[in-house]
Amino acid sequence: MLRIARILHRNKPVMWATTVGKPINDIHMIQSLNRTATLWHDLETMKVPGIQSVYIPPEACGRFWVVVSVKQMYPGHSNHVGNAVISTTTGHYGVKGVIVVDHDIEADDWDRVWWALATRFDPKRSAQIIDRGRSTPLDPGLPIEARDITSRIILDACTPYEWTNKPNEIFMDRAVLQKVSDRWNDYGFKGTSPVAGMINRLTRPEVKKAKPVEQKAKPEMKKAKPVVKNAKPVVKKAKGGK
Repeated sequence: MLRIARILHRNKPVMWATTVGKPINDIHMIQSLNRTATLWHDLETMKVPGIQSVYIPPEACGRFWVVVSVKQMYPGHSNHVGNAVISTTTGHYGVKGVIVVDHDIEADDWDRVWWALATRFDPKRSAQIIDRGRSTPLDPGLPIEARDITSRIILDACTPYEWTNKPNEIFMDRAVLQKVSDRWNDYGFKGTSPVAGMINRLTRPEVKKAKPVEQKAKPEMKKAKPVVKNAKPVVKKAKGGK
């Protein structure tokens, strides 16, 4: 979620059309932000289900690599996502690699992305190379005279959906880690405990219990008393009478 506090502008703005220099600087951050947004929009427009988060990292010049987190719903879903990325308006131009991770990993969490590549990725099963794709003349990884076409790779770092016997993730005990963190200085270590910032990362996510919904009693409807109006007697005079 992006919360905007204020927007500043200049009358004669300088519009950056490309990245300059080694990452990361402000230009790479801008490229990462706007291309991440357009890619996510492209995937939603394509009706690709299960997308949890999308990231085009500034470390990759905000262009060349993509990470997508997906909640798998059918066999081949993660591969579907990887191929969809390089088929989008944003991803078909210049992207050289796509990493797809499961929904329990956020696309911009590099520590967990590397962990997924280490534990859920198999080079033979999980890597797909596409020989030809549209490149950019700004790709220094290609010869200057041959930058129209690039190859691409999709790295599927997801546990296959169709596996019936999936590996179980191991979590550390939250109470033990909390105790170690609280007694850090008692063990002879100085400073703030580094364990404190690792507890939520290393333990099983806490399931928030839904608060019971209180049902408000319906207000009693008061019965309206019938209003009886006294009818005035109508006296009709006989014709010719007094």
